[in-house]
Amino acid sequence: YDGTGGSGGYNTFVNDTGAFNIQGQGQSTVKSFTRGGRGIVMPGMNKEEISDNELNTLATCINTQTCQGASIYPDPSFQHNVNVIDEDPWFSPYTLAVPTLPATVRFVNLGQTWHTVTAAAFLTNASNPANSSSGLFGRGGKFFVTFTSAGTSKYYCMLHPFMQIQVCAGSSTCAASAAPSPSPTKGLPATAGVGELWVAVQGINVPGKPVDTGSSKLSYPDLAASADDFVKDGEVQVINLTNYSIQHVPSNAANNTMNNPHYIWARAGSTEMIVTNYLDNYMTMFNSSTKAVTLPRLYWGATTSHVSGEFDGSPLWGPVEGDYGVQVLRAGSKVGSWSVGGMTRITTSDSTGHTGSMPHGIWAGGPGGAKYVTANSRSNNATVFSGNAQATCTMGPFPLNPGLTAEGSTFTTTNVTNPTTSPSSLSVRKGSVSTNLCGTSGELRVALLGSGPVQTPPSPDDRFMAISNGPYISVIDLVSNFPAGSTCGGSTTFRSSQGFNICDINESSYGAHGVAWGRRGDGVAGHRIYMPGKFTDFVAVTEVKLNGNLVTGTVDVAHVGDIPLLKYASGTCNNRALAGCTDTVPQGVTTNPLPAPWQ
Repeated sequence: YDGTGGSGGYNTFVNDTGAFNIQGQGQSTVKSFTRGGRGIVMPGMNKEEISDNELNTLATCINTQTCQGASIYPDPSFQHNVNVIDEDPWFSPYTLAVPTLPATVRFVNLGQTWHTVTAAAFLTNASNPANSSSGLFGRGGKFFVTFTSAGTSKYYCMLHPFMQIQVCAGSSTCAASAAPSPSPTKGLPATAGVGELWVAVQGINVPGKPVDTGSSKLSYPDLAASADDFVKDGEVQVINLTNYSIQHVPSNAANNTMNNPHYIWARAGSTEMIVTNYLDNYMTMFNSSTKAVTLPRLYWGATTSHVSGEFDGSPLWGPVEGDYGVQVLRAGSKVGSWSVGGMTRITTSDSTGHTGSMPHGIWAGGPGGAKYVTANSRSNNATVFSGNAQATCTMGPFPLNPGLTAEGSTFTTTNVTNPTTSPSSLSVRKGSVSTNLCGTSGELRVALLGSGPVQTPPSPDDRFMAISNGPYISVIDLVSNFPAGSTCGGSTTFRSSQGFNICDINESSYGAHGVAWGRRGDGVAGHRIYMPGKFTDFVAVTEVKLNGNLVTGTVDVAHVGDIPLLKYASGTCNNRALAGCTDTVPQGVTTNPLPAPWQ
């Protein structure tokens, strides 16, 4: 709060350790800490977050001990308050009427990780006009927006774009348009799958969920003690794909093991499963056989989003989304059943000075799975890591997740944009197996039909890319471009963009997030695709059938069924946010065992 760290009685909100005292530190030290971060408790902030001029001002006032928080910079008066919290509706309230102008709205971060308050217009305008974005602000941090003219605005969190609020300035009412929350359109698939499907159910309100009331741990002089209380939503659900039975794997209440679990990865060659907690700063580990938590908290850094691993299961790489780096976890001594070794942070900055800010997704590919790609949402690019080399490649706008073929010759990112200003798209680069890590084709921007495309993993045989493109699943044939005679949902017509034929199937999966490839259980050549939608309560199942030659033969793609998820409440949607239904919020999915080459 005032820069005195633990000596002032304050802890970091990442892992409750004593905060570092920065008051009076030299300007070069402050700059180094700010740009590079400090371990897992403070994200590194590159030029997209803090410009050189802003950093110089900050370093000077810390060095001279003239920036003393609220005693020097008192809060302005405000007429409306919005809390940023770790459960739906995330922005509370998620619609706000501001009838009398001018008026100031205060946003307070009461969550467990960094957030932003960002105007929709900022997505395509990085010049940061006044009131357009708070930048990253931590627990207890505040942001003030003054509205002077009538109009409806939407703000969201750049790290967690499903967190949204609508502000109606100059109006006594503020009704959001109805967001869909449909039921499954099909019954269970007629044939069985192989193994299990693990689903991260991010927003489900688990009975008896952990509630922290330890206000003494994290107190702020100008906030009520009750503001420190927080809840932790979420669990994992495991589906047996041979008979479609399903079970809850809830958070361990004694250890607060999950806080909005976002993504799951099955570590090759072991029973280890890693789950990222999107609204917190740690990961949780499970044993896939017993479904038991084996390591409640492995602190990772500012917002854990995704994780990936080389084809032999080690090491594991994951971005630190509130940062501009990745963490690398190597095998080591046993902790429970999880092998935890040294953790190394790599800053995404190549030899030309490019950086990757706010990396959300990651994927491993290339020979042995030793090449990694991150999608960097804040800086509209992707970073490719290969051994000690890295390159930052223009992608976007707002790239969210990458895919990289096992061969290493093609990588993609989904681009989540505002449809009114820039349609959703998929960026494709080819030739990345060469010394030019960004490929030789340049960026190909493939148009998508849906809203908010998220994941784009390659199929196990490198022939296809599947894109969660809610309400659609979109599939691209990278090898043969869907030869004549192929079908998409029973039709022989394919949409075309940038020379690609694209199969789009509307599966009513709104807010589609995760995509997992799995084996077919009927002995027919091909694959299965599993896709949940965060604002729907089911997993859509798509089958890809290969006919004739397995490389160039025709392909049949069809939506074959939906698997309902478990809910603790009955009836229609009981909990909503601006973007839709929040009863479950399924996000990441993985098959267990993973198909080759990730098994």
